[in-house]
Amino acid sequence: MIKYRPTLIFKVEKIISDILSDGDITNIRSDLHRSKLWADSFWRRKNYHSRRIDPEIELLRSMKFDTILEIGAAYGRIANKITEKMNINYTGIEICDYFKPYYNEYNKEGKFEIIFTDFFDKMIDKTFDIVLLPMNTFPTFTYSSISMLLDKVKKYLNDDGKFIFSTYKLHEDINSDNINRYKRRIAGELLIDIKDRIALESHQYSLEITEYGASSKSIQMYHRLDNKYNILEKELFWTYIEYITHDSLLELLINSDLKVEVNETSHSMVYIATQ
Repeated sequence: MIKYRPTLIFKVEKIISDILSDGDITNIRSDLHRSKLWADSFWRRKNYHSRRIDPEIELLRSMKFDTILEIGAAYGRIANKITEKMNINYTGIEICDYFKPYYNEYNKEGKFEIIFTDFFDKMIDKTFDIVLLPMNTFPTFTYSSISMLLDKVKKYLNDDGKFIFSTYKLHEDINSDNINRYKRRIAGELLIDIKDRIALESHQYSLEITEYGASSKSIQMYHRLDNKYNILEKELFWTYIEYITHDSLLELLINSDLKVEVNETSHSMVYIATQ
Protein backbone atom coordinates (compact mmCIF):
# COMPACT_ATOMS: atom_id res chain seq x y z
CA MET A 1 0.00 0.00 0.00
CA ILE A 2 1.07 3.60 -0.55
CA LYS A 3 2.23 5.57 2.49
CA TYR A 4 0.84 9.04 3.09
CA ARG A 5 3.08 12.08 2.61
CA PRO A 6 1.80 15.70 2.79
CA THR A 7 1.26 16.98 -0.74
CA LEU A 8 -0.38 20.39 -0.84
CA ILE A 9 1.91 22.09 1.63
CA PHE A 10 5.03 21.27 -0.36
CA LYS A 11 3.71 21.31 -3.93
CA VAL A 12 1.10 24.06 -4.01
CA GLU A 13 1.81 25.29 -7.52
CA LYS A 14 1.81 21.81 -9.07
CA ILE A 15 -1.01 20.31 -7.06
CA ILE A 16 -3.74 20.37 -9.71
CA SER A 17 -1.72 18.81 -12.52
CA ASP A 18 -0.08 16.30 -10.17
CA ILE A 19 -3.33 15.07 -8.71
CA LEU A 20 -5.29 14.98 -11.94
CA SER A 21 -2.57 12.85 -13.50
CA ASP A 22 -3.14 10.29 -10.72
CA GLY A 23 -5.45 7.58 -11.97
CA ASP A 24 -7.15 7.31 -8.59
CA ILE A 25 -8.66 10.81 -8.85
CA THR A 26 -10.22 11.91 -12.12
CA ASN A 27 -11.88 15.15 -11.02
CA ILE A 28 -12.11 17.72 -8.25
CA ARG A 29 -15.38 17.52 -6.36
CA SER A 30 -17.45 20.50 -5.23
CA ASP A 31 -19.75 18.67 -2.79
CA LEU A 32 -17.56 18.56 0.32
CA HIS A 33 -20.45 19.22 2.71
CA ARG A 34 -22.38 16.20 1.41
CA SER A 35 -19.44 13.79 1.76
CA LYS A 36 -18.63 11.12 4.33
CA LEU A 37 -15.11 12.49 4.72
CA TRP A 38 -16.60 15.82 5.79
CA ALA A 39 -18.95 14.22 8.34
CA ASP A 40 -16.19 12.01 9.76
CA SER A 41 -13.79 14.96 10.03
CA PHE A 42 -16.31 17.32 11.61
CA TRP A 43 -17.34 14.71 14.19
CA ARG A 44 -13.71 14.22 15.24
CA ARG A 45 -13.56 17.92 16.15
CA LYS A 46 -16.39 17.56 18.69
CA ASN A 47 -14.14 18.16 21.71
CA TYR A 48 -12.99 21.44 20.19
CA HIS A 49 -16.60 22.31 19.36
CA SER A 50 -17.61 21.77 22.99
CA ARG A 51 -15.15 24.48 24.07
CA ARG A 52 -15.86 26.91 21.26
CA ILE A 53 -17.58 30.20 22.07
CA ASP A 54 -20.37 30.79 19.56
CA PRO A 55 -21.84 34.31 19.61
CA GLU A 56 -25.26 33.05 18.50
CA ILE A 57 -25.49 30.73 21.50
CA GLU A 58 -24.89 33.50 24.01
CA LEU A 59 -27.52 35.61 22.26
CA LEU A 60 -30.11 32.81 22.18
CA ARG A 61 -29.62 32.05 25.88
CA SER A 62 -30.60 35.64 26.64
CA MET A 63 -33.86 35.37 24.69
CA LYS A 64 -37.25 33.81 25.39
CA PHE A 65 -38.72 31.54 22.71
CA ASP A 66 -40.33 28.11 22.33
CA THR A 67 -39.34 26.81 18.90
CA ILE A 68 -36.20 27.03 16.77
CA LEU A 69 -35.02 25.75 13.38
CA GLU A 70 -31.28 25.48 12.74
CA ILE A 71 -29.98 25.33 9.16
CA GLY A 72 -26.84 23.20 8.84
CA ALA A 73 -27.14 21.35 12.15
CA ALA A 74 -24.45 18.69 11.46
CA TYR A 75 -24.51 16.17 14.35
CA GLY A 76 -26.16 18.64 16.74
CA ARG A 77 -23.28 20.50 18.35
CA ILE A 78 -25.21 23.78 18.74
CA ALA A 79 -28.52 22.04 19.37
CA ASN A 80 -26.98 20.25 22.35
CA LYS A 81 -25.53 23.44 23.82
CA ILE A 82 -28.89 25.22 23.58
CA THR A 83 -31.14 22.40 24.83
CA GLU A 84 -28.93 21.61 27.83
CA LYS A 85 -29.77 25.08 29.20
CA MET A 86 -33.22 25.72 27.72
CA ASN A 87 -36.45 23.73 27.59
CA ILE A 88 -37.45 24.35 23.97
CA ASN A 89 -38.53 22.52 20.83
CA TYR A 90 -35.37 22.31 18.72
CA THR A 91 -35.36 21.18 15.06
CA GLY A 92 -32.36 21.08 12.76
CA ILE A 93 -31.91 20.57 9.02
CA GLU A 94 -28.74 18.95 7.69
CA ILE A 95 -27.87 18.23 4.06
CA CYS A 96 -25.25 15.52 4.77
CA ASP A 97 -26.78 12.10 5.48
CA TYR A 98 -23.45 10.80 6.79
CA PHE A 99 -24.01 12.74 10.03
CA LYS A 100 -26.94 10.45 10.95
CA PRO A 101 -24.97 7.92 13.07
CA TYR A 102 -23.16 10.73 14.87
CA TYR A 103 -26.45 12.53 15.52
CA ASN A 104 -27.92 9.32 16.97
CA GLU A 105 -24.89 8.87 19.23
CA TYR A 106 -24.79 12.52 20.33
CA ASN A 107 -28.53 12.82 20.97
CA LYS A 108 -29.24 9.69 23.00
CA GLU A 109 -31.52 11.64 25.33
CA GLY A 110 -33.62 12.85 22.39
CA LYS A 111 -33.44 16.52 23.36
CA PHE A 112 -33.60 17.72 19.74
CA GLU A 113 -34.48 16.50 16.24
CA ILE A 114 -32.44 16.76 13.04
CA ILE A 115 -34.07 16.20 9.66
CA PHE A 116 -31.64 15.10 6.97
CA THR A 117 -32.62 16.88 3.79
CA ASP A 118 -31.72 19.84 1.57
CA PHE A 119 -33.08 23.04 3.09
CA PHE A 120 -34.00 24.35 -0.37
CA ASP A 121 -35.72 21.15 -1.53
CA LYS A 122 -38.11 20.28 1.27
CA MET A 123 -40.60 22.33 3.28
CA ILE A 124 -41.32 21.38 6.90
CA ASP A 125 -44.98 21.93 7.72
CA LYS A 126 -44.46 24.28 10.66
CA THR A 127 -43.13 27.72 11.53
CA PHE A 128 -40.69 28.78 14.24
CA ASP A 129 -39.91 31.57 16.68
CA ILE A 130 -36.24 31.46 15.63
CA VAL A 131 -34.47 30.38 12.45
CA LEU A 132 -30.74 30.03 13.09
CA LEU A 133 -27.88 29.90 10.60
CA PRO A 134 -24.74 29.40 12.70
CA MET A 135 -21.23 30.77 12.20
CA ASN A 136 -19.24 29.44 9.25
CA THR A 137 -22.41 28.41 7.42
CA PHE A 138 -23.64 31.73 6.01
CA PRO A 139 -20.39 32.54 4.12
CA THR A 140 -20.67 29.22 2.23
CA PHE A 141 -23.81 30.46 0.44
CA THR A 142 -23.06 32.14 -2.87
CA TYR A 143 -24.02 35.78 -3.15
CA SER A 144 -26.48 34.92 -5.93
CA SER A 145 -28.31 32.40 -3.70
CA ILE A 146 -28.82 34.64 -0.65
CA SER A 147 -32.09 36.17 -1.85
CA MET A 148 -33.47 32.65 -2.35
CA LEU A 149 -32.22 31.72 1.13
CA LEU A 150 -33.97 34.71 2.69
CA ASP A 151 -37.24 33.96 0.87
CA LYS A 152 -37.19 30.39 2.18
CA VAL A 153 -36.33 31.50 5.73
CA LYS A 154 -39.30 33.90 5.78
CA LYS A 155 -41.66 30.98 5.09
CA TYR A 156 -40.46 29.32 8.30
CA LEU A 157 -40.77 32.36 10.56
CA ASN A 158 -43.72 33.07 12.83
CA ASP A 159 -45.21 36.55 12.43
CA ASP A 160 -42.89 37.89 15.13
CA GLY A 161 -40.11 35.36 14.48
CA LYS A 162 -36.41 36.19 14.17
CA PHE A 163 -33.78 35.03 11.69
CA ILE A 164 -30.39 34.98 13.42
CA PHE A 165 -27.14 34.43 11.54
CA SER A 166 -23.53 35.48 11.82
CA THR A 167 -20.69 36.00 9.42
CA TYR A 168 -17.09 37.12 9.44
CA LYS A 169 -16.45 40.61 10.73
CA LEU A 170 -14.61 42.68 8.16
CA HIS A 171 -12.85 45.50 10.00
CA GLU A 172 -12.85 47.61 6.88
CA ASP A 173 -14.24 47.39 3.38
CA ILE A 174 -12.11 45.12 1.25
CA ASN A 175 -10.76 46.95 -1.76
CA SER A 176 -7.84 46.91 -4.17
CA ASP A 177 -5.70 48.90 -1.72
CA ASN A 178 -5.91 46.49 1.22
CA ILE A 179 -6.52 43.15 -0.51
CA ASN A 180 -2.86 42.15 -0.07
CA ARG A 181 -3.36 41.60 3.66
CA TYR A 182 -5.70 38.71 2.77
CA LYS A 183 -3.01 36.59 1.15
CA ARG A 184 -3.27 32.90 0.41
CA ARG A 185 -2.52 30.48 3.18
CA ILE A 186 -1.99 26.78 3.73
CA ALA A 187 -2.95 24.59 6.66
CA GLY A 188 -2.96 20.96 7.72
CA GLU A 189 -4.76 18.80 10.25
CA LEU A 190 -4.61 15.18 11.38
CA LEU A 191 -7.81 13.76 12.89
CA ILE A 192 -7.32 10.46 14.70
CA ASP A 193 -9.93 7.82 15.50
CA ILE A 194 -9.61 4.23 16.72
CA LYS A 195 -10.41 2.74 13.32
CA ASP A 196 -8.57 5.16 11.00
CA ARG A 197 -7.06 8.61 10.56
CA ILE A 198 -7.96 11.52 8.31
CA ALA A 199 -5.30 13.92 7.05
CA LEU A 200 -6.58 17.24 5.74
CA GLU A 201 -4.49 19.69 3.73
CA SER A 202 -5.95 23.02 2.66
CA HIS A 203 -4.68 25.74 0.36
CA GLN A 204 -6.71 28.96 0.32
CA TYR A 205 -6.03 31.24 -2.60
CA SER A 206 -5.83 35.02 -2.21
CA LEU A 207 -9.14 36.87 -2.11
CA GLU A 208 -10.64 38.28 -5.27
CA ILE A 209 -12.49 41.61 -5.23
CA THR A 210 -16.19 41.43 -6.10
CA GLU A 211 -18.89 44.08 -6.44
CA TYR A 212 -20.25 43.05 -3.02
CA GLY A 213 -16.96 42.49 -1.14
CA ALA A 214 -14.66 39.58 -1.94
CA SER A 215 -14.57 35.84 -2.43
CA SER A 216 -11.99 33.11 -2.05
CA LYS A 217 -11.60 29.52 -3.13
CA SER A 218 -9.65 26.72 -1.52
CA ILE A 219 -8.41 23.30 -2.53
CA GLN A 220 -8.93 20.78 0.24
CA MET A 221 -7.36 17.34 0.05
CA TYR A 222 -8.58 14.57 2.33
CA HIS A 223 -6.69 11.30 2.88
CA ARG A 224 -8.20 8.48 4.90
CA LEU A 225 -5.37 6.42 6.41
CA ASP A 226 -5.01 3.22 8.36
CA ASN A 227 -3.11 3.23 11.66
CA LYS A 228 0.16 2.70 9.79
CA TYR A 229 -0.51 5.73 7.58
CA ASN A 230 -1.23 3.70 4.47
CA ILE A 231 -3.66 5.53 2.15
CA LEU A 232 -7.13 3.99 2.08
CA GLU A 233 -8.97 6.80 0.29
CA LYS A 234 -8.31 10.27 -1.06
CA GLU A 235 -10.53 13.03 -2.37
CA LEU A 236 -9.97 16.57 -3.57
CA PHE A 237 -12.55 19.35 -3.17
CA TRP A 238 -13.05 22.94 -4.24
CA THR A 239 -14.62 25.11 -1.54
CA TYR A 240 -15.74 28.73 -1.74
CA ILE A 241 -16.24 31.49 0.83
CA GLU A 242 -18.08 34.76 0.26
CA TYR A 243 -16.97 37.86 2.18
CA ILE A 244 -19.93 40.21 1.85
CA THR A 245 -19.56 43.74 3.16
CA HIS A 246 -21.98 44.98 5.77
CA ASP A 247 -23.57 47.49 3.41
CA SER A 248 -24.10 44.90 0.66
CA LEU A 249 -25.63 42.48 3.13
CA LEU A 250 -27.96 45.13 4.55
CA GLU A 251 -29.13 45.90 1.03
CA LEU A 252 -30.00 42.23 0.43
CA LEU A 253 -31.92 42.02 3.71
CA ILE A 254 -33.84 45.24 3.13
CA ASN A 255 -34.70 44.18 -0.43
CA SER A 256 -36.20 41.03 1.07
CA ASP A 257 -38.44 43.19 3.30
CA LEU A 258 -36.56 42.30 6.49
CA LYS A 259 -35.79 44.66 9.35
CA VAL A 260 -32.31 44.26 10.79
CA GLU A 261 -30.46 44.63 14.07
CA VAL A 262 -26.72 44.02 14.27
CA ASN A 263 -24.67 42.83 17.23
CA GLU A 264 -20.96 43.61 16.86
CA THR A 265 -19.78 42.77 20.36
CA SER A 266 -18.17 39.43 19.43
CA HIS A 267 -15.52 38.36 16.93
CA SER A 268 -18.38 37.97 14.41
CA MET A 269 -21.16 40.11 13.03
CA VAL A 270 -24.44 38.72 14.38
CA TYR A 271 -27.56 39.77 12.45
CA ILE A 272 -31.12 39.60 13.80
CA ALA A 273 -33.70 39.98 11.02
CA THR A 274 -37.47 40.25 11.45
CA GLN A 275 -40.36 40.64 9.02
